[in-house]
Amino acid sequence: MDDKTESKCPDFAADLVEYQSGFGNHFSSEAIAGALPKDQNNPLVCPYGLYAEQISGTSFTAPRKLNQRSWLYRIKPSVTHEPFKSRIPHHEKLVSEFNQSNSSANPTQIRWKPVDTPEAPTDFIDGMYTVCGAGSSFLRHGFAIHMYNANKSMDDCAFCNADGDFLIVPQKGRLWITTECGKLQVSPGEVVVIPQGFRFVVDLPDGPSRGYVAEVFGTHFQLPDLGPIGANGLAAPRDFLVPTAWFEQRSRPGYTIVQKFGGELFTAKQDFSPFNVVAWHGNYVPYKYDLSKFCPYNTVLIDHGDPSINTVLTAPTDKPGVALLDFVIFPPRWLVAEHTFRPPYYHRNCMSEFMGLIHGGYEAKADGFLPGGASLHSCMTPHGPDTKSYENEREFKYIIAAAKQGSVKARQLAAQLIPRFFKYFPKLAEEAIDQHLNLGADEDRGARSYHAKQVHLPLQVSPGEVVVIPQGFRFVVDLPDGPSRGYVAEVFGTHFQLPDLGPIGANGLAAPRDFLVPTAWFEQRSRPGYTIVQKFGGELFTAKQDFSPFNVVAWHGNYVPYKYDLSKFCPYNTVLIDHGDPSINTVLTAPTDKPGVALLDFVIFPPRWLVAEHTFRPPYYHRNCMSEFMGLIHGGYEAKADGFLPGGASLHSCMTPHGPDTKSYEATIALGNEAGPQRITDTMAFMFESCLIPRICSWALESPFLDHDYYECWIGLRSHFRREATDGRSSDFQNGKRK
Repeated sequence: MDDKTESKCPDFAADLVEYQSGFGNHFSSEAIAGALPKDQNNPLVCPYGLYAEQISGTSFTAPRKLNQRSWLYRIKPSVTHEPFKSRIPHHEKLVSEFNQSNSSANPTQIRWKPVDTPEAPTDFIDGMYTVCGAGSSFLRHGFAIHMYNANKSMDDCAFCNADGDFLIVPQKGRLWITTECGKLQVSPGEVVVIPQGFRFVVDLPDGPSRGYVAEVFGTHFQLPDLGPIGANGLAAPRDFLVPTAWFEQRSRPGYTIVQKFGGELFTAKQDFSPFNVVAWHGNYVPYKYDLSKFCPYNTVLIDHGDPSINTVLTAPTDKPGVALLDFVIFPPRWLVAEHTFRPPYYHRNCMSEFMGLIHGGYEAKADGFLPGGASLHSCMTPHGPDTKSYENEREFKYIIAAAKQGSVKARQLAAQLIPRFFKYFPKLAEEAIDQHLNLGADEDRGARSYHAKQVHLPLQVSPGEVVVIPQGFRFVVDLPDGPSRGYVAEVFGTHFQLPDLGPIGANGLAAPRDFLVPTAWFEQRSRPGYTIVQKFGGELFTAKQDFSPFNVVAWHGNYVPYKYDLSKFCPYNTVLIDHGDPSINTVLTAPTDKPGVALLDFVIFPPRWLVAEHTFRPPYYHRNCMSEFMGLIHGGYEAKADGFLPGGASLHSCMTPHGPDTKSYEATIALGNEAGPQRITDTMAFMFESCLIPRICSWALESPFLDHDYYECWIGLRSHFRREATDGRSSDFQNGKRK
């Protein structure tokens, strides 16, 4: 509470501001205890004689899960003001209705340098100007990209945007933002969202400030769906901060409300502060987020992920997966993809991309793209790394190395890249040409081998590959190497499909092109007494016929057997902090009718890099509403140091606790926080994960191979808790290592 008489609150100390945390929660806050009404929103007489006022961010009849509104309990209602009038002088550089009279289409790649601090006194309102946009605030569909450059705090006025939500990204200088719900201090590296209709003031505690503003019409920002990333990752809901109630009750004669409406500015006078809200509750609130808390994901073996993997917030359209506006960041992270061009790829996009830089540099632009600057690559305009970023000697050395000892695929790629780019690296040119000449015969052999594998008539499936035989197909299994063992998953009433990729984008995990389907082959000879064995209702039936069932001369359709080489999987994982959910490694899923819930997921744990810092890298301890059956094809599994062998299996049913064994846990803790990047090699574990609770067959429970001592792998886990620790860490740890 502030009941002093000075014209402005001078206190910009961040440690004096309290926040609530969460995203989309129903929050409540009161600056005076008891100011929130009990049991109802709008009592006849509110506590302390306050007025009840609701602010609605969605229509009254919007679906409940999407409905956004808050109740404000204030000293005077916000309606108490003089009529709005057009603001004089007019702001000539704000646009909300984009048409040929105020903007133009231009497919050229465009870049702007940072602007200088204005010489004349300029506050946030007058320092904001529109750069580009599309659509209409009146039609409630579209967006605008603004930038701001200010050198003074707002004085005796508050701003209200009736057109849409503001997402503000300060690049230089902190912002002290007072809203009707309370105060927010926003520093460069943080972002703040001011929803449509809220009144706010921007003060500049550090003097001049500049940055970026995204505005959306007709929708609100929300967290993106995570798809196979699972339940955790990217921007965590708990890291979003919401203000706590704060109010001032003093008289403010001549106070001005500046309202943005249809892209124009209007003003209205009132004699009190708009920040007279003593208490409030609801889910429609301003909020901020610290970008350093973002948990990034990326490929951890090969190839480059799509930028959507770094989506912080999205403003959706009615079309699933298509955003009116995505807010995407490129934070500090590890790049570990092998045999891969690591900067962002060259691209033509059906989406338009506006980029800014808060600090540092951007890996795809070695020169010219500066903090405070911006670029625009419109729909289908080609863009990508600049020449200097592309012509990187280290990357070219990787290409030469791939030519020497890479996989067949890597050598094929090197054969294409070396003759195109050796001229840019004179010091490496001779070595590159020699390797290219030596590559020819080897490349031909690789191509012939690959071709032979493609046209081989049966489906040849080796350990490390999987095959799907759809319901109803007749098939024969031959064993060219003699004895064979493995695992089989069966699903009823659905079929396997590729998982939706969510913010991973268009590429990653199992690529459709890597699934192989057989070509037509037939035999027409007589086969007297040939037997068809049919599984029906769990029982086996037989029928005789005098011909081969493989007499199909030609076929077409999309219902076919197929196989997949697990080594081609392009894994993603966290690349800064925390451990991803295992769903990030989903190869195939058999869905139910409930979105995001699988009858059976086929998940793998392939060779990959682990680079998360300050993180327990093995899989976390877990109780899952899903049931997990695991197998091991070869090598070892990082969460089980002993006992989990190739050809073996484990089952952790719904809500059964599980996680790393004692030896794996202790070995990980002993490494401490100084553990560097770690490449998991010589492994291929997998998991069948189901929403159903499995019943176990009697012969599996009575098997002589059942490990009755499995539970002992966790018995050795001991407590590290020390009550006397005062610094938030257990006292038997120091600097991330055991004493």
